[in-house]
Amino acid sequence: MTVCVKRVTDGRGSNWFNDHLVAGARIEAARPAGRFVLRANEAPLLLIAGGSGITPCISLVKQALLDCGRRAKLVYANQNSASVIYRETRERLASRFSDRFVCQHWRDDARGFMAANDIAQAVAGWEGADSYVCGPEPLMDMAEETLAGLFGEEAMILTERFVSPDDPSD
Repeated sequence: MTVCVKRVTDGRGSNWFNDHLVAGARIEAARPAGRFVLRANEAPLLLIAGGSGITPCISLVKQALLDCGRRAKLVYANQNSASVIYRETRERLASRFSDRFVCQHWRDDARGFMAANDIAQAVAGWEGADSYVCGPEPLMDMAEETLAGLFGEEAMILTERFVSPDDPSD
């Protein structure tokens, strides 16, 4: 099991992880809830991830490629090249499974924020895929709405939303 914690400005949890833990440290954690998982079918996977939303998506890509033989396309948005994570893992998978896996990058600093028409272009030809979306809320909302509009009632869209609890001192 691995844990990915991307530092967030003023983030209590991410800064604590990055400032106090070292490789090999032990922490107590709850079991995964198991809701953002591969469905038991042979449909291709279409994944839209933004920033650290790549974390659950990369696990789905690995499982699909290594265990299931499914095709997968990952659309991965980031602020800039410095904020990209899992670079080596994605490159290794793209090289090993070039016939079944493609990763399309989007950088806000080079192209502006991703819009609905950008998603529509990126997902063309992936009708019937199981769609997985994880990332910043505005990206997720727009991606969900766009996919539902493009793929209709038959669309299978699964999401993973990270929500921080309110700070009781506020």
